[in-house]
Amino acid sequence: MPLRASDNLIGARVLRSKSNRLADFLKDKEQVRKFKESIRRIEFNAIVRPGSHSSSYRKEYLEKTAGRLFPYPFLDHDFHIKCIADHVERAVSGEIVLHPVLAYASLFDLRSSYAPASKSKAKGKKKTSRAAARTRGKSGDALRKKRFLAVQKIMSRLRVPAYMKRAKTEFEIKESSVRAFEDMYGEFLNLRLRIQTLENEVLAYQNPDYAHPPIKAKLQEFQTQNNDLAMRFVKEQNRADILESEIQRLTDHILAQPAEGELDSLKREYNVLSQKCDNLVSRNIELSNRMKELGRSKQLEDILDGIRDKINSALRAGIHEAPDAILKSLSDEISQLKRARLYLGRALYDIGILYHRKGDRERAKEELRAARELGVRDADVENILKQN
Repeated sequence: MPLRASDNLIGARVLRSKSNRLADFLKDKEQVRKFKESIRRIEFNAIVRPGSHSSSYRKEYLEKTAGRLFPYPFLDHDFHIKCIADHVERAVSGEIVLHPVLAYASLFDLRSSYAPASKSKAKGKKKTSRAAARTRGKSGDALRKKRFLAVQKIMSRLRVPAYMKRAKTEFEIKESSVRAFEDMYGEFLNLRLRIQTLENEVLAYQNPDYAHPPIKAKLQEFQTQNNDLAMRFVKEQNRADILESEIQRLTDHILAQPAEGELDSLKREYNVLSQKCDNLVSRNIELSNRMKELGRSKQLEDILDGIRDKINSALRAGIHEAPDAILKSLSDEISQLKRARLYLGRALYDIGILYHRKGDRERAKEELRAARELGVRDADVENILKQN
C-alpha cells in the first residue's frame, strides 16, 4: 500500500519529537545527572552496546528505534562516548571493578564502528552500520574521525599488554585477549606459589628453635672462635704457671747464697724469665679482656636478638592491626633499642677522643662521625671534625 502524504507528515513529526526530546534532555543538567546516576551500576558491556542490553536501563529512558528499544540519551554519540569515558575513569581510580582486557575488546568494536570508510567501500556500499545510521545527516569523515580518536583515547587509559594495542583486526584482538588471559593465569599461578612459599616461611619462623641460615652460620662462627680463645687461654695459663714455678725456684736458689759467677748467671736468667713472664701476663690480660668483650658482645647480641624476635612476632601476629597499635605493644623494646643506641654513641665518642689524643686524626674522625650519627652532640666533636 503506498504511503499517503499524511503518513509522511506523521513520520516527520515523530522524528522531530525525538530530536526535540534529546535536545531538551542534553540541555537539562539535572536530567543528565539523574541519567548518569542511573547507569553507574550497569555493566560496562551494556553501556558500550546499549541496544543489545536495553533491559539494563530504566523504562523512562527507553525509546523504540529501528524496531527495538534503545536508551534515547545515547542517540547522541558524543554523550554516549562521554558516559563510557566517565565509567572507565571510575574504574581507573578504583571506584568500580572493570576488567581491562574485556573492556578494551568491547571498545575496540566501538572504535571500529567509527573508523572512516575506505574509498572502495564508499563506492558500492549497500549496507550501513548501526552507528552510521544513528549519525546519518551529520557524520562526515571529520566527525567520525573525532569520535574514533575519542574512543581510542579512552582505550589508552586501560592497562593492557602491548600486543593487544598492536591488534588491527577483530581476529587479532580476540587472539590477543586469549593470550592476555593466559598470561594473567600464569601470573596467578606464580602468585599462588609465592604465597605458599611465604606461608611455609612463616611456619618456620613460628618455630622457636628455628634460626635464619645466615644468623645460624654467624653464631656457629662466634662459637668456634670462642672455643679457640678458651683453648689458647688455658695453654697460656699453663705456661704462666710453669714460668711462675721456675721463677720461684730461681728465687729460692738465689736466696741460698750461690757463688758470685753463678749469681750473675742466675740474675741474667732471672731477668730473661721475668721479661717473658711479663709478656705472658700481658698476653693473659689481653686474652682475658677479649674473652670478656666476646662474652659481653654475645650477651648484647642475645638481648638484641630477643628484642628483634619480639618485634617480628608482633609484626606477624598483628599483620592486620593498625601500625599505632603495634608500636604501642613494642614500646618497651623500642625504649631499650634507643638506650642501646645512646650508650653505643657515647662509647664511640670516648674512643674517638682517645684516638684524637693519640694523634690518629682519621680514626678519631671516623669514630666521632659514627657517634654523631647515633645522637651524640658535643662542641669538641664538631671542632675535631672541622679540622683538616
